[in-house]
Amino acid sequence: MKPAKILARSGIVLLSAFCLLAFQLGTSALGPNGLAHAGQQFPTVVPVDPGFDEPFDESAPIATGFENYILIGDQAFPVGEEFLDASGIPLGPVIKDYFGWYGYATIEGHPDLRLIWYTDISGQKHHLIVSVTDPLFAGNPGVDNGDGFEDYVGQLIKAEDAAALSLGGIGSFAAGAVYAELAVCGPSAGAGCVAAVVTAVVGVVGAAISFVYHTIFKVLPAERNVVEQFDVIDEARP
Repeated sequence: MKPAKILARSGIVLLSAFCLLAFQLGTSALGPNGLAHAGQQFPTVVPVDPGFDEPFDESAPIATGFENYILIGDQAFPVGEEFLDASGIPLGPVIKDYFGWYGYATIEGHPDLRLIWYTDISGQKHHLIVSVTDPLFAGNPGVDNGDGFEDYVGQLIKAEDAAALSLGGIGSFAAGAVYAELAVCGPSAGAGCVAAVVTAVVGVVGAAISFVYHTIFKVLPAERNVVEQFDVIDEARP
């Protein structure tokens, strides 16, 4: 993955994170479940046509003489080669990050295959079909934290969870500041009021620092790992 491409994609994530931060400060506490698991529609691209008239075996990839394909309905999709339009592929269980930019899913009727994807800076999704047993997808045994695409997606989700918890902490402290202002400062306007507000503000700042830290040093590197592993699979499985 080219450095400029990674930097640009990371900037989008960081900008989105700060937008979430601004929204949170205007509402109240919000935990990991509060972030939108927004799916994106796949772009419309003409599917690959292998050019055969005879019926295909839908249970396994087929050979065209140059590449492997799998037939789903009346559409053929390459196996081990990047493509853009996956709208004709029915999916089973899906594992993805909060925004749906990165993830993988079981292909219905083909439990031994996985559809994996990442989204580039323009919003275009890139897909690959891989075997569930491929070590580049499933990882190699004995590697701490895993080194497969599946592992990297899981690490990204955990990093997003940690950032979301920090975001919820910001909301909690902000709500505490508002409560102190209304319930304590109004009637007394004394030292207790000042202490309560200062404590809440310090909490907001601390939670904000934690949120930025997790976003920059955890989420973005995890995202980069997913994209780079996708490229490794694409290059190694022509």
